[in-house]
Amino acid sequence: MDDPAATGHSLNRLGNWLMNSGRPFEALDYHKEALDLFEALDDQTGIAATLDLLAMTSNQSGDALGTVSYYQRAIPILRRLNERQTLASSLTNLSNYTLDEAQAREAVELSNEIGWRAGEAYALIYLGSLLAYWGDYGKGLSAAQSGLELAQFIDHLQWQAWGHLILGLIYLEMLELDQTQRHFLSSRAIAMQVGSSFMSNFATGFLASADLLLDRPDEAAGLLLERPSGQSAISDYSLVKASVELTLARQDPAQALELLNRLELPDRAHWLGGMAYYHGTILLLRGETLAHLDRLGQAEANMQSALHLCQEQGGKMGVWRIQLALGQLYRARADSDRAEEAFTAARTMIEKLATTIPDNDLRENFYRRAFAMIPRARQLTQRQATKVEFGGLTRRERQVAAVVARGLSNQEIADDLVVSIKTVEAHVTRILSKLGFSSRAQIAAWAVDKGLASALQDLDSLSRNS
Repeated sequence: MDDPAATGHSLNRLGNWLMNSGRPFEALDYHKEALDLFEALDDQTGIAATLDLLAMTSNQSGDALGTVSYYQRAIPILRRLNERQTLASSLTNLSNYTLDEAQAREAVELSNEIGWRAGEAYALIYLGSLLAYWGDYGKGLSAAQSGLELAQFIDHLQWQAWGHLILGLIYLEMLELDQTQRHFLSSRAIAMQVGSSFMSNFATGFLASADLLLDRPDEAAGLLLERPSGQSAISDYSLVKASVELTLARQDPAQALELLNRLELPDRAHWLGGMAYYHGTILLLRGETLAHLDRLGQAEANMQSALHLCQEQGGKMGVWRIQLALGQLYRARADSDRAEEAFTAARTMIEKLATTIPDNDLRENFYRRAFAMIPRARQLTQRQATKVEFGGLTRRERQVAAVVARGLSNQEIADDLVVSIKTVEAHVTRILSKLGFSSRAQIAAWAVDKGLASALQDLDSLSRNS
């Protein structure tokens, strides 16, 4: 073909077909070749469109850094070109990694302004997943349901499959298993109809997980035997997750660990935004598997990594399950104090999540099922209750947090508390880890919000309350 631009568009069409067929790694090569052609032509429209396709394909291949990089390169060009349709799509997809609600809402508004109903449906579904990840199940359900209804109205099968998938995930997190199964079955059927192995893999894995929660291991096993053989790293997570859960249900933790070891996770740098949820799930499963093998130290390390990953990203979805697993681990170690702290943290998170569910029946179902998984609470000592209230920080760590709120340097804190600067640095590092923060400013704001800054004026009182 003598026309390089036409060749570039043909390469992109082929790459997009490969991506939708569950072969994203092959698709990447075609899109990269197209990008080289368009850049040589300085064809800004072609460059922007290809960057958008590269981002979507990188997403399906599990390359989070590449996904973000391609979208961040595409969006300024799309704004200059006033290509609002592709811009809306790019903003929607980027929000999955940046967890930026404003980006998702801008995508909804842009799509609405130009009358692009499919884009509006897509953006609403993603907005729903983002809100649910932040822990607002009610608003997440509402946005995702609106997106699904719009996709159904315009008869857009691909976004119907995606809408059912996201709603299934939210209902799964809310432990509403009848709705969970209904949506995953619909998603799987539609995905197979349109030939999307990416979405059908996702739906199959999560549907099997729902069957296991319903104590239907044979049904779960049947689904996993029939699973599509796609190459998409992301969708394979739900299949591996369900396979490991099934193997654990059959009391074979050694086989479960072997399955987990076969899963090639990307470097931690790729664990961004919504991807943190999937990687956190795998870390938790590894921890639970190691606990079954009585490798409790390694089990705790994996569970704590899962918890810290969620805290770093700010996600609330699934956190209570990690806290529950930690409580069960500490109970197995006969560490009753830490077990009760973890169980109390899980109950507190469940209560926070439940307040976001406006429907009384859904809220009560979530309460009932979630609390049934947690051992009955025993009376906490004042010290334990205070530690739970302040994110697990010890008395000394609370003191350090309070002094950080005064804007003091590590050396000044060391002088103030009469300890070494290395001790202060260790305290600050632990505080950041326990609270899931990344800066001293966050510690300072938290300490003020908790009243620790003012309490520092009377350390004796603080000590008595601990």
